[in-house]
Amino acid sequence: MKPAPQECKCNGHAESCRFDETLWLRSGRRSGGVCVCLHNTTGRHCQYCQSGFFRDPEKLPSAPDSCRRK
Repeated sequence: MKPAPQECKCNGHAESCRFDETLWLRSGRRSGGVCVCLHNTTGRHCQYCQSGFFRDPEKLPSAPDSCRRK
């Protein structure tokens, strides 16, 4: 049985999440949310910049324009 939906921790870079049952099972049925990332970010919590982008050190990590094109 899937857990009830919860807010994703996406660092301000997603409007939604998707449920990954494999991840949920591997976590001991504690966490299965994966962010659907925006703003040129990637990672389970949109914590990385996509390939071809870098984190602007003068921007907050949660800023929509924090990942800049190389």
